[in-house]
Amino acid sequence: MKKIVIALTAILLALFPLACAQGPTIPDKVDFKITVTGKSNAPLEGAKVASESQPGGQLKLTGLTDSNGNVIFAGIKVGAYKFYISLFDYEQAEVSFIITTINNKLTVKMTPVAGAPTTT
Repeated sequence: MKKIVIALTAILLALFPLACAQGPTIPDKVDFKITVTGKSNAPLEGAKVASESQPGGQLKLTGLTDSNGNVIFAGIKVGAYKFYISLFDYEQAEVSFIITTINNKLTVKMTPVAGAPTTT
């Protein structure tokens, strides 16, 4: 009887790491969307979005906003980023943001340069 208990204990201990490894996996890459708007919250097309700093191993990100003011970076690493957003007649914006699997959208409101002829 004692040998059976020892054998069963050994089997359970051998299987324990496998049982623990079967938990849910957390993705380390996500799609990240930045929306750039003007003073009246209207989308700004053609704004340049560039990462100044990003997690290790992640290449620098650059993109231009579309007609809806959006730029999407697909399959990027989660972690801390610093972005610069620039557009003619607007002050450059600097934003630090931690991208996670649930925190993967950002809206940036641009401020017009004083005296610039803007409609948004």
